[in-house]
Amino acid sequence: MLNVKLKLKKNKVISIDAGRKYFTLDQLKRIVDKASELGYSDLHLLLGNDGLRFLLDDMTITANGKTYASDDVKNAIIEGTKAYYDDPNGTTLSQAEITELIQYAKEKGIGIIPAINSPGHMDAMLVAMEKLGIANPQANFDKVSKTTMDLENEEAMNFTKALIGKYMDFFAGKTKIFNYGTDEYANDATNAQGWYYLKWYGLYGKFADYANSLAAMAKEKGLQPMAFNDGFYYEDKDDVEFDKDVIISYWSKGWWGYNLASPQYLASKGYKFLNTNGDWYYILGQKPEDGGGFLKKAIENTEKTPFNQLASTKYPEVDLPTIGSMVAIWADRPSAEYKEEEIFELMTAFADHNKDYFRADYKALREELAQIPENLEGYSTESLAALKAAKEALNYNLNRNKQAELDTLVANLKAARLGLKPAATHSGSLDENEVAANVETRPELITRTEEIPFETVKKENPNLPAGQEKVVTEGAKGERTIYVSVTTENGKETETVLESKVTKEAVNQVVEVGTPVTHVGDEEGVAPVADAKPRVVIEDEEIPFTTITRETDALPKGETRVVTEGVKGRRSHFYSVSTAADGSEVKTLVTSVVAQEPVSQIIEVGTPVTHVGDEKGLAPVAEEKPKLEIPNIPAPIAEEKPALEIPNVPAPIAEEKPKLEIPSKPAPATVPAEENKALPQGPAPVAKENKLPETGSQGSEWLIATGLMAALTAYGLSKKKD
Repeated sequence: MLNVKLKLKKNKVISIDAGRKYFTLDQLKRIVDKASELGYSDLHLLLGNDGLRFLLDDMTITANGKTYASDDVKNAIIEGTKAYYDDPNGTTLSQAEITELIQYAKEKGIGIIPAINSPGHMDAMLVAMEKLGIANPQANFDKVSKTTMDLENEEAMNFTKALIGKYMDFFAGKTKIFNYGTDEYANDATNAQGWYYLKWYGLYGKFADYANSLAAMAKEKGLQPMAFNDGFYYEDKDDVEFDKDVIISYWSKGWWGYNLASPQYLASKGYKFLNTNGDWYYILGQKPEDGGGFLKKAIENTEKTPFNQLASTKYPEVDLPTIGSMVAIWADRPSAEYKEEEIFELMTAFADHNKDYFRADYKALREELAQIPENLEGYSTESLAALKAAKEALNYNLNRNKQAELDTLVANLKAARLGLKPAATHSGSLDENEVAANVETRPELITRTEEIPFETVKKENPNLPAGQEKVVTEGAKGERTIYVSVTTENGKETETVLESKVTKEAVNQVVEVGTPVTHVGDEEGVAPVADAKPRVVIEDEEIPFTTITRETDALPKGETRVVTEGVKGRRSHFYSVSTAADGSEVKTLVTSVVAQEPVSQIIEVGTPVTHVGDEKGLAPVAEEKPKLEIPNIPAPIAEEKPALEIPNVPAPIAEEKPKLEIPSKPAPATVPAEENKALPQGPAPVAKENKLPETGSQGSEWLIATGLMAALTAYGLSKKKD
């Protein structure tokens, strides 16, 4: 386990998607203020992510043996960004604004981590390159990508590297880390199978070369390179080599057909991680029915998912090297309203549930230190000694759990500052009319506490009998701490209130009160019984996975390997909860459904070869596994890539790039083992950028819940009718 200092050294990062959506300088400053208050260390600012919303004063680009004029580049980028999303609040931030933000954040103890994403999420840059005369910069697979650059287009590659290099030059010396992205390659043109397509068409090496060149550029400029994990060692394979100095921003191990490298495999390569666990993602405007990434779930996960737990692992059983963790705000829907209070709520929840890692709020201390006089000459020895002692007692390594301790230290310092007294200047005996100098004593700090009474809030409940009360939430008194400086001068005590702050909030007592029935009776004068409207409560239960062991002669005897990692399933229990006449709740199980099936863990065990030869004693020839054979098809016209069929037919003609079609059914038995790992095992989900995939469980639960509510409502209506 980490000690206090090591925990505080971890990076605590808030990420803002300012590439898709325009954020004003003032909005970003307020996020910095909140980050500083809560003890975050960095603001990760995606300036290039689909849109490109940051322009330097000089945007002149030299590439491809020519110079692209600054104004032409600016106009092209603005046009490309507006083509992605024309934000009514603004289009781009200026160099002066970003410079001001960096300096402002520095003064608040917050670092800036800039991000310009490529070769995916380049919508604005692709449009800009076409405007500047660079033809066909987009990747082209099943269709032309709107987001991703063609790695075979050298002209586009050269321009993009020159552009990103220009941004690196600006941030060099101002920031420590630069994120160059590299996530989600051509999801829109490959049904979210971009990395598999790159491997199939022999382009994965080009991606590695491109990514490595950006890492080298960052290091040359004194920046620490960082990238998202998506493209690094796809499928846990060593097809190519990647720069080992890159910090991996690890957000997901992928999903169906999107088989990203595991954190364990990347750690074995020597990588360190910025834990960007997708559990903490919030997509602006996202609602539960839209899938993952909605605010309530993100807030819940700040408590459920430990600070050091990387996606697909369980901490502390799997404890891999991280430099810290990052909670992310995404703008997949750039038109969604930005609500500052929602962002602050998530930031606060993340800090409150990880108090050991977050520094206490030192704002009051910084302000108090600023008030101490620079020139301390002429003050009494005793008062200076008191000030020195208060300053030496300060602890700059307190976490959020120790906020009260820090507040006391600040109050001591304030008392010592207010207790500074001029030194006595008299020497020798007193004349008869001379007044003796005051006798000074060191100021004393007194801490007093007083109770804060709680309030009682009453709410009407038509399901309770008239006049009956039910306490829903017990009230709890709060506490206010008052720091008082007491100085004694010539025997006279003087008290000065230094600070008064609420150290424990009072909790309101909530009481439900039964309301009278306003319907006085039916045709016989009998008052009806108040209808108790049932509500649905969903409780989840884990379903353990089973482990299947199967023999294989492909491994040495006794050796084992995990072919498929087991994943626990989830069963949802639906209860109808109603309130009885006495105010008690009645909970009835309505149904249980399996919301997520468990995935069996498959382990292969090596077995000895039992067949040692044929009837003549000769060892058998190893059985050849069927190969993927592709029919001879006509050469593709222009840049279009013809569709790939996967029957047993003659091998393809060299250099032809057939178009890969991924079936929505289990892969055929004739597909070789190496290919079969990447082929889909079920219907492919629709790709959603910078967003965890929808498992379907969330939607199905609420469909069931909605149905139950409808049934219960119908039941209530029928009872009324009866």
